[in-house]
Amino acid sequence: MNMKINLFFASCGGIGDLVLNMVVVDEMKSLNPNSKIIFGIKNNALKQIIELNPNIDEIVPYPYLGNGTLKSLKEEEMKLKSKYDQVILFNIVVNNQDFASKGRNKYILKIKRWLQKKGWNEDKRHLLQRYADIAGVKLGNKKTKFYYDQNDESIANEFLNKNGISENDFVVMVSHTTAGARFLRNWPIERFEQLVSRIIKDFCCKVIVTGTKDDSMLNVDSVVHALGFPLRPTACLIKRSNLFIGMDSGLTHIAGCFKCEIVSIHSGYPIYETGCLSDSVTFVYKGPFKKPETISVDEVYKTVSDRISKTLEGKLK
Repeated sequence: MNMKINLFFASCGGIGDLVLNMVVVDEMKSLNPNSKIIFGIKNNALKQIIELNPNIDEIVPYPYLGNGTLKSLKEEEMKLKSKYDQVILFNIVVNNQDFASKGRNKYILKIKRWLQKKGWNEDKRHLLQRYADIAGVKLGNKKTKFYYDQNDESIANEFLNKNGISENDFVVMVSHTTAGARFLRNWPIERFEQLVSRIIKDFCCKVIVTGTKDDSMLNVDSVVHALGFPLRPTACLIKRSNLFIGMDSGLTHIAGCFKCEIVSIHSGYPIYETGCLSDSVTFVYKGPFKKPETISVDEVYKTVSDRISKTLEGKLK
C-alpha cells in the first residue's frame, strides 16, 4: 500500500499485554510500510516497553472513551475514527475501569470464569489472537519480541559483574510475583524459597530474583536480588539467563522473547488464553482458576530439575 495512512492503537494493559500488542503492531507495519503508527498507552510507567519499537512513530496518552455508557463510548470512538484511518483499541477503559467490568458486564465476566473453570469455554483463542482479530490482521509471525538498546545491556552487564556473575555461570532467573489478579496467580513466596533452596543445593548455578522495589526478598542464602531494577535492563538479565522461572506474568512473556528455557508456574486464566508462547516453555499447571497452592514444590522442582539437567548435561554438585 503506497498511500500514507495513520494507524491509531491504544492499550491499557500491563507488561504482558504490551509485549503481545507489539506483535500486532509489527505485523500491521509490515503490511502498511508507509503508515504512521500512533500508540496510546494508559500506564506511562510502561512506556519503556514500547518506546524503542522502530515501528511506532508517536506515543500519546490513552484516549478519553466516555463516561461509562455504551453510547458515550461509541461517540468517542467515532471521534477517533474521524481523525485516524484505522483505530485499534486493544482494551477499553472508561472512568479508570475496564469497560467489561462495569455494570452487568461484570456478572458476565464471572460466568465466563466459571465456565472456563469447568472446561466449557468455547473461545479458545489466545490473547495474541484476540488482539490480532481486533486489528483485523492475520499474523504471519507470532514470535514475541522485546526492544532494548546498548545502554540497557550495559546496565545489565554492570549488575552481573558487580555480583560476580560471569559468562560461564549457569544463571537461573526467578520472578516470584505477578502484578494483576495476584490472588489468582501468585504461588506462595514460602514455596519459592523452598524451591530456590533446593536448586542452589543440587546444582552449580547463580540465582537472580527479580521484581519491583516493593516485592519481598527471598529468605535464601546466596541469592542475588534485582528488585526494583529497571525493566529493560531486567529483560537483558533474562536474555542472559539459562533458565527463567515465573508465573503467568509480564516478565514470563518477556522471557518468551528470548532463547532461555522457561518454567511457568501457571494458575488463574487458562494456558490457551494467557500462557507464554515460547517454544521453550514448560508449564506446571492444575487447570483454570485452580488455587496456586494446589501446585506443590516437588512438582515444580521436578520440572525445573529436568530443565536444568538437560542444559547442564546432568552436572550435579
